[in-house]
Amino acid sequence: MIKSIMVSAIMSTAMTFTGPAGPVPEYPDNEETYAQVEVMEEEPEEFQTSAVELTMLSNDRDAQMLSVIIHSETGSTVVIDGGWAEDGEYLLDAIKRKGGNVDAWLITHPHSDHIGALHYILENRRDEINIDRIYYSFAPLSWYEEESPDEAPAVFAIMDALSGLPEDMICDSIGKGYEIEAGDIRVTVVNSRYKMFSDPINNSSMVYSVEAGGQKILFLGDMGFDGGNQLLRDAKDHLKSDIVQVAHHGQNGVGQKVYDAISPEICLWPTPQWLWDNEGGQWRTTETREWLRSADNYCTKDGDIVLQLN
Repeated sequence: MIKSIMVSAIMSTAMTFTGPAGPVPEYPDNEETYAQVEVMEEEPEEFQTSAVELTMLSNDRDAQMLSVIIHSETGSTVVIDGGWAEDGEYLLDAIKRKGGNVDAWLITHPHSDHIGALHYILENRRDEINIDRIYYSFAPLSWYEEESPDEAPAVFAIMDALSGLPEDMICDSIGKGYEIEAGDIRVTVVNSRYKMFSDPINNSSMVYSVEAGGQKILFLGDMGFDGGNQLLRDAKDHLKSDIVQVAHHGQNGVGQKVYDAISPEICLWPTPQWLWDNEGGQWRTTETREWLRSADNYCTKDGDIVLQLN
């Protein structure tokens, strides 16, 4: 059975966190120091926000995936990715419990553990919820066939499902600086889609900065090391955020300099137990955990993560 982690509202003063997602190994030889969390400033008068609940969903199959729902007390809802096709029912039920309307559905990139649930809903349960608009930026199908033939069928499937939707329901040309307002939730697209030779599909992830509940939340998708370095060159001064979704499930994602620029208070890990623990020793999650040891780390290995933002 899937559990939930209830997290109290983010405090507005600097503090030291202990890391509730589990003990982080000590590295006494590492002399690097980390910046203190800054005091939050009040939200500008022209964009007042209400209380917001952020939910990062887990699954009961011990599989990595990304599925997030942001819902405000005024009824606005934003979904990020959604997880595997097998996660579609659970995501659908969660959306229904929040009113059944999605103002904005944001896709980071078309890997199956990110877009499978949306594809399932569009193909099988579309009439059960309302989706106002879906936002994404995909390369031509031929690029995915060349760069990742194993994933190309899933990319074709989601492209085909999206192509059958009303034109005003999709926005497929987002890029750096594109802004989305979903009621009292504001989204800014941080980058234009990157086309890289290394880890090409992960590095094509769209990065979203979400302002909700007086907090700034950065979603990195599965962006890898080279994509992260390009992100630093393109938007370093705009990365600082209160909360960050850890890139690529904490494994071989963006580098330490990106997280230093973000300087988060809270890190959200869409990561199963085996990956968090670095079972087998070939993963880089332990290294990423060390980089983020000064933040408060929450991980879906422990169940759904629920943050109350106000």
